[in-house]
Amino acid sequence: MKLHHHIVLIVDNKMKKLFIILFLHLMFFNYSYADKPWGDAYNKRMKANKEKIIAHKKWAKNYHKGMSDKKRYIAINEKIIGHKIKIKPKLIDVIGLNDENSMKSYRGKGEMGIIKGAPEKAYHGEEFWTITADFSKCVKKPEHNDCTHHKGSVRTEQKDKNEWTFLNGSEKWIHYAIKPVNNIIFPKEGERNFHIGQCHPSGDNINWMLTVKSGNLFISRFNERKLIKKFKKNKYNGVDKWTSVLINYKLSTTDGILKVYLDKEWDKPVYEYYGPTGNKKKTDKCYFKFGLYTNANLTAKDPATMENMTIWTDAMTIAKTKDKALKLIKKDK
Repeated sequence: MKLHHHIVLIVDNKMKKLFIILFLHLMFFNYSYADKPWGDAYNKRMKANKEKIIAHKKWAKNYHKGMSDKKRYIAINEKIIGHKIKIKPKLIDVIGLNDENSMKSYRGKGEMGIIKGAPEKAYHGEEFWTITADFSKCVKKPEHNDCTHHKGSVRTEQKDKNEWTFLNGSEKWIHYAIKPVNNIIFPKEGERNFHIGQCHPSGDNINWMLTVKSGNLFISRFNERKLIKKFKKNKYNGVDKWTSVLINYKLSTTDGILKVYLDKEWDKPVYEYYGPTGNKKKTDKCYFKFGLYTNANLTAKDPATMENMTIWTDAMTIAKTKDKALKLIKKDK
């Protein structure tokens, strides 16, 4: 009986190996497998999206009427401000952090830069930053295609020059003020996302993100999302007031922290979570990305709102303590 049982186990193990090899062959080498109904639907959807993207890029050239990007970015902001200004193209100065371009989305033409000549509009000091994203300028790279990603994405974004901002056990405080000013607030277009700050791990399950969605402000921790502020839309699909944000984040696989404070109420968090903020697989470290990153542009009701998507930001700091992060704001111009 023992010999028979041993033979059966050998046969079973061989059959298992044979089944695994056959399954992998079907998955990766039998192309007819991908041509089944779900594959056809996916391919048709991707083809339709690519056609929409090509059509939109052609449409956008006519929509912008031959105006140079530099002049257009100035015009967007002058429309909101009400008088002449200048933009100095530059990556954003996040005090306490060294940043670099993300996916070459910063091109030095004014899509990201310092607004000069409008001190009355600044959150702090006499200058502030403008960030504009146009879906017609979405980037396609061999390793990632923003244009087709998440139903049409585009970014004007920068990231920490260091490989990781947070490692398992590290804790920091991040402050920045934001003001969505043009083509950001869409209460009736719930699929569209406008991300303004995130901590990105090695995988796609983002540790946390600050997002404008359905016309309001949300904080997301992995797949959990919470409304933290309601906005009132103005005629430019923007808002009229600044929102100051203070984030306390500790990355840990056991005793992590994510707290968010708004509008100088630094003792009253609008969101707080205590517990694991990462796991040992792909989210036990992440790097800070900042700027404007938008998704689901292909769902927009009006193609014009996929262009000139603009936010203002000011007083960006990052430090190991709350007091230090707030004190660094004084260094902001």
